[in-house]
Amino acid sequence: MEKNQMGIRAALPGELYNGFCVLRDKRFQRTRYGKLYLLFEVGDASGRSYIRFWNYGSREREVVKGTILKVSGRVELIHSKRELQLEKWRLATAEEIHHLGDLLQPSSEMDIEGLLNRFMMLSKPAKNEQLLELWNHLYGNEKQYRELLRSPVGTLWHHNYRYGLLEHLITMLELAERLSVYNPSIKHELLKAGIIYHEIARRESLTLDEAFSFSNKGRLLGTRIMAWQLVMEEIGKIEGFPEGLKMELQHLILSAGFPGEEEGFPKAQTVEGIVLNHLIHTSAYSNAVCRIVTEGRLPGE
Repeated sequence: MEKNQMGIRAALPGELYNGFCVLRDKRFQRTRYGKLYLLFEVGDASGRSYIRFWNYGSREREVVKGTILKVSGRVELIHSKRELQLEKWRLATAEEIHHLGDLLQPSSEMDIEGLLNRFMMLSKPAKNEQLLELWNHLYGNEKQYRELLRSPVGTLWHHNYRYGLLEHLITMLELAERLSVYNPSIKHELLKAGIIYHEIARRESLTLDEAFSFSNKGRLLGTRIMAWQLVMEEIGKIEGFPEGLKMELQHLILSAGFPGEEEGFPKAQTVEGIVLNHLIHTSAYSNAVCRIVTEGRLPGE
């Protein structure tokens, strides 16, 4: 079966692209003069591009996001954005989709097994028995933690690829190791718990089929609430879990976020909560900015 000979972002302006891609988004837009057109945002593991339909029918209107397409068109730059001047397109067949597997999804380029081993070593509590028991409840099953950690963190801005969550958590855990050496007043194992548990529901909040997007539960509840519910449920199964430690964990989970996301949630007021928020920002922004510089495009382009 024919597969992409090059990624959709690898095709240079003027070149013909002929391959498979996922319909990431579709929307109606108007030009500055009011002319209506249908815009497809398509992508594969290399990135995204756009297809503009000036004349569209029921076939273009009815195809849904997440559908795998076979497209052929010439790459052009329109207002500094890559577009395909489409020659033809069709739906991928069931056999083609089966053979493609995860080839259309962007993925971490790092050594995944090495990262997984490093994560297990860094995240597992060594001193606090209650935190160790909680860790065993939530990360003791290899199949479950592998499925969780293959998730991206988001759909556009940072770590938006398979195993992006694994990279994000390890970045924060590594930084926390160094911070705790030079700042011994930090409750190190509590901080590590905040790092790994504030994202514990990330996999459930996203769909990881052909296109990364938020699940219904992720949109309606949000990752923080889902993580809080999951951790509190597991703590409820641990006899004698200290109320003070439980409250500190709740605070870390519910106060973890980006500036502008605080409405309805407590602001970080403990040393570990404040440090956690800075670790989140450092990992997220460094990943996003480095990708923008390396690839020469903003998220979603």
